[in-house]
Amino acid sequence: WPRTWTRWLGVVTLPLFALGLRALRRQDRAVHAMALTTVIATVLVAFLLQFLRATYEPRYLLGAAISWWLILVAGAESLLDHSRPAQRWLGVLVLTALLGLNLVSIYRYRADPDYGRTSGYREAAAHVAAQAKAGDVFVTNTPDPCWDYYLRALDMPRVMVPLRAGDDQEEIIASLQGLGEQYDRLWFVPQPGSSWDSEGVASHWLEYNALRAESARLQRIEMHVYHPERTASAAMAPLDAPMSNGLALTAHHMTHNGRPVTATGAVEAGEQLEITLLWHAAEPVSESYTVFVHVLNARGELVAQHDGLPVLGTRPTYLWRAGEQVLDRHPITLPTTLDTGELHVLVGMYDSETIERVHYQGGNDALTIATLSLP
Repeated sequence: WPRTWTRWLGVVTLPLFALGLRALRRQDRAVHAMALTTVIATVLVAFLLQFLRATYEPRYLLGAAISWWLILVAGAESLLDHSRPAQRWLGVLVLTALLGLNLVSIYRYRADPDYGRTSGYREAAAHVAAQAKAGDVFVTNTPDPCWDYYLRALDMPRVMVPLRAGDDQEEIIASLQGLGEQYDRLWFVPQPGSSWDSEGVASHWLEYNALRAESARLQRIEMHVYHPERTASAAMAPLDAPMSNGLALTAHHMTHNGRPVTATGAVEAGEQLEITLLWHAAEPVSESYTVFVHVLNARGELVAQHDGLPVLGTRPTYLWRAGEQVLDRHPITLPTTLDTGELHVLVGMYDSETIERVHYQGGNDALTIATLSLP
C-alpha cells in the first residue's frame, strides 16, 4: 500500500483495535494479554533494531499479524453483538472492509511483483553464484542479514560500505578505493534511502570512477558489477586511436539494458545502451572538448546520440593530467521504431566552443567502435 493509505488505515483501525482489546479483556484475560504482548513486543523490537542495525522493513511486523487481526475481529464482533441495530450494521461494514483488505492484500502478495512474497534475494543470489569469479567481492551500503543467509554457500567476501554508521564521504571513498586495490570486481547492491549512506556516496563514486560492466534487476533488488580502474581496461574491448589533440581512445565497453553486448552485436529497438569509453591523456590539454557518441543506421542517418563533456559533465578535458586514464560513460536510448539491419556506433570529439571536430590519426573525425544488428 502507498504510505499515505497505510497511515490512514492505521488511524482508522486504532478505535477498532481499542474496542477489540476491551472485548478480549472481558472474554479471556489470558488471550487478551498474549495478543497485546505480541503486538507491543514485535513493534518495540522492530523499533529498537533500527538503532542497532539499519535493517528495518515493514514486513518485520508480520510477526504480530495474527494477534493484530485477532484484536480487530474481536472489536468487530463486539459491534455485531450490540443491542442497537446501527451498531450491528457498523459491525457488518467493518467485517466486510476487513475482508476486502485481506483479499486485496492476498491478490497483491501473489500477483503483484511490487508486493510479492520475496524481494528477489533467492534469484539475486543465484545470479551472483552463476557468474562469480575469483577476485570478486560483494558490497552493500546498508546492513542486511538476508545476504548472509542467501550467500552463505558462496565463497565470496562480503563487505559493507560505509563500514560504520556515520562514516563521512572521505571515509566511504577511501573504503571503496581500498576494495578496488584488493579485488578485481565489485558486486554492488545499493539500498535507496540507506540510513548508513543517506547521500548515496558509494553509488555515486562507483558510477563516476569505475566501469559498470553489467546491471541486473531481480524483482526488487538492483545490482551492478563494477571493475575498478585497475582492472577496467582488461574488461573492455581494446582500441588504439590517438587523436591530434594529444588524447587517445584506448578501449570501450557496451551494454544494452544492463547486459553486455554479445559478439553478434544483437540489440532491439527501444533498448538502453551504455557506452563506456576509456581515454588516455598523453599530455595535458587547455581546451574543453565535447565527446559525441552517434548511432547511425545502414543509410548513414543519425538515429540516436549522446553529446556531452566527459564523465557525464564532471571531468572536462582541461582538467586531465598527463598519463591519466578516464572512464567516460554515455547513455543512449534507441528509438522504439527502427528499421531492421545494421547500426553503427561512432565516437569522436569536438571543440566545445567552435564545434570543430578533432581528427584521429589518419584524418577521420569519427571512429566506428561497434556495428550492431537489429533483427
